[in-house]
Amino acid sequence: MESVLRHLENVPHGKMWRAMMGMAWIGLLRPCEFVVPSQGKYDVTSHASVDNIIFYKNDVEVKPGSATKPTRMVFVVKKSKTDQDRMTRDVVVGLTGSSWCPLTMMWDYLSEGAHNGHESLFTLNKKPVTYKQMRKVLSEALKSVGLEPKCFGGHSFRIGGAQALAAAGKSIIYIMSYGRWRCVESVLRYVATPVFMRELDSRDMVLALADSQINGKEKVHESGAERVTDAIDKYYERHAMHDKLWMSRNMVQAGAPIQVA
Repeated sequence: MESVLRHLENVPHGKMWRAMMGMAWIGLLRPCEFVVPSQGKYDVTSHASVDNIIFYKNDVEVKPGSATKPTRMVFVVKKSKTDQDRMTRDVVVGLTGSSWCPLTMMWDYLSEGAHNGHESLFTLNKKPVTYKQMRKVLSEALKSVGLEPKCFGGHSFRIGGAQALAAAGKSIIYIMSYGRWRCVESVLRYVATPVFMRELDSRDMVLALADSQINGKEKVHESGAERVTDAIDKYYERHAMHDKLWMSRNMVQAGAPIQVA
């Protein structure tokens, strides 16, 4: 993903393509959630518009182009395959600290020039970007980094993002919520079987055992179940807010390779 986004720096409308594909990956988006199927099919009530991206500096909204840089952005998914009733879902993205931070790329794109709030989020020559146009640019970028375009498609962003979340240690339930899935089987097709995920199990088991032993030394009077419960409570007290805002950083820094199909 990093190589593709680096290539897009030097193509026409590079800021837009980088913002689009970075957002598609970090938000586990389906193509219909960020581009239109064909020209003339844009519907502001269903498709992504400029107003669907909201930036915040902590809890204060900031506008693109201002001197105040955001610490997070929210992308409102209006309608998706698993959300036919249009009960919108918010994709929250924090800063990653990387050279290909999706938040920074979107901020740079929307800070360049004037954008009407109701227009399509991504446009070329004042017309909404179509799936075919996006697919062509993606194919050229894949070729440039030595990958076979036929092995990838618009849905690969969603698959790769789900695998990155799994590599970052998130549960199936968490990934289901993040990616707006309704059934476990859909997620398992992406993240359950890769060998690199199974390699993480032994490490996590050893770390969990070590954590339990440390707590046992501190509180020898507690039962094993109580020690585990206490460790879990302390973990979520330390990390709950961190996870909500900074999952994007964990995804980008996940050490496991991302297998996109």
